[in-house]
Amino acid sequence: MGRTGTEVAREASKMVLLDDNFATIVNAVEEGRKIYDNVAKSVRYLIACNLGEILVIFIATILPSLFRGVMPLGALQILWMNVATDSAPALALGMDPGDPQAMKQPPRNPKEEVINKKNYVGLIGTAAIFAFVTLGVFRIGLEWNAGNTAVASTMAFSTIVLAELFYALSVKSKSPFYASNNLFENKLLFASIVIGTALQIGIVQLGFAEAIFDTVALNLEQWFIIIVAALIPFTVAELVKSVKTVSKTIKVNTQWQ
Repeated sequence: MGRTGTEVAREASKMVLLDDNFATIVNAVEEGRKIYDNVAKSVRYLIACNLGEILVIFIATILPSLFRGVMPLGALQILWMNVATDSAPALALGMDPGDPQAMKQPPRNPKEEVINKKNYVGLIGTAAIFAFVTLGVFRIGLEWNAGNTAVASTMAFSTIVLAELFYALSVKSKSPFYASNNLFENKLLFASIVIGTALQIGIVQLGFAEAIFDTVALNLEQWFIIIVAALIPFTVAELVKSVKTVSKTIKVNTQWQ
């Protein structure tokens, strides 16, 4: 105890409660869990997004015949993704209010790393889905607009940007999107997604940005394809969380029986 404890006890102890209130320990543990979870979410989100971008370039490089020798993403487009669209949701995830059910979870292993064996499959799988939908839309754009690779490249660029923005909503909580208790608490995250989406549409549809990002204006049909494809990583992530939740519930019920 920091107030009533002796000086000798305070010097020998590993933890001192300045307010002499044991409830402070509970609050400190809860805050620590929130900080760890937020850091983990931000790091995993950034790794999945950047790995997805790397896979897009890598696959297009080793399989040029599938994409007519055209790169789906340009250097400035990748820079835009990392600076303007990925960074804001990652920062917002780092300031998330936290899961209200955090203290009901069992304690984690203190030696557990943020990126561990449990995360590898999920991160690689998510990155692969990012690459799949981006290159799929790119291929569709090439087929529909023979000779106009700028349209296909713009569609691929917009797809991966929106896919990463939408995916941030799934990263926010370990619970499925529909079952999250604090879905709308992180207003900064929603603002970053809305603003990022608006900026992406702006640099594609507004003429002044075409020369900078090598984009062209798209029609409603093309945007529809982009949005549907961009929702796939989010949908898959939510399905995986739903399956895990159901499996955990069945396991608990079986144990009680």
